[in-house]
Amino acid sequence: MPRKSTLSKGLAVAFAVLAVSAIGGMVSMMIVFKIQTSNLTMTERPTEPTTTLAPPPVMRLPRSLIPERYEILVHPHFYSRITLFFNGSSTVYFRCHQPTKYIFLHSFELSVSPLLVKDHDENGQLKVTSYQHHDDESDFLEIELEENLKTDGNYSLSLYFEGEISEYLQAMYVSRYTETNFDSVNETIEERFLVATNLEPTSARRLFPCFDEPDMKAVFQLTVIHRVGTFALSNTLQQNEDWKYTKFFSTPKMSSYLLAFTISEFLAMDSPKSRVNIKVIALPDLEPLAMENWGLITYQEGALLYEEGVSSLLHKEVITTIIAHELAHQVRGKTILCISWNDTHTLKNA
Repeated sequence: MPRKSTLSKGLAVAFAVLAVSAIGGMVSMMIVFKIQTSNLTMTERPTEPTTTLAPPPVMRLPRSLIPERYEILVHPHFYSRITLFFNGSSTVYFRCHQPTKYIFLHSFELSVSPLLVKDHDENGQLKVTSYQHHDDESDFLEIELEENLKTDGNYSLSLYFEGEISEYLQAMYVSRYTETNFDSVNETIEERFLVATNLEPTSARRLFPCFDEPDMKAVFQLTVIHRVGTFALSNTLQQNEDWKYTKFFSTPKMSSYLLAFTISEFLAMDSPKSRVNIKVIALPDLEPLAMENWGLITYQEGALLYEEGVSSLLHKEVITTIIAHELAHQVRGKTILCISWNDTHTLKNA
């Protein structure tokens, strides 16, 4: 018994010594840490980003001006691999819903000049004091006038623009394909070019300055200048065509992303069994697989072309599904639409 008692007392004393040493060490570390960090500024914990359905108001076009009609002239230059640009002019007619001396619309990677603003109620021209492109994600072209636009007034903005034809399947883009020619002696393969558009969701602003938000619908009248031997197609029927330009009838009132045209050596084919004339064109390059442009549905070749006895039944089913999908999508653009592209929960009737 005395030996165990002595052993227990020894262990207790050793434990007490270790505990005091540990506490002393922690106190010493805290003192050293306080001295070392006394001159440092601690960084605050970053706040977690919050997800919102719509961008801040400054990223959306004001509703003081509402477009009604566009007149657009576009001249693509794609005669060779080196020449890939376009120019043109546009006039947008709009109504003023709230007095303002500023015109905001979208323009991205376009060179714009000059500007002409007209008052169609008083048949006069308004003075433009300045205009600038915003260097942020808004893609705004801001135009300042000397005097206010009046409520319920009818005005127009005319301008000239230039841009580059894209090689990345967006806005107005170039597509390359090969054509094989046979004669009695030789087989030759030639490279061909065509241009097409894909403006969904926000690439109309890359083609011409416009009010590029889905609920700001307007009528579009398009004229396309193209070279001899090519054919131009767009949303509506050709109004007239000659060797220099093709002018199309006005579209129904629609969103800017549904405007479309192609210039190629391809001919359009009409279906003799269809009650409604809907033009389609199979493109070598398109992303996504198809686009529901009114009056000119475009498809990637593999999503439309079918050959009996060669294509599989699964391929036939996929093509049928895509065609039905694009026709159904036209309901979104005609009767139901989102007010902004990142706010799919906010819908309104056309």
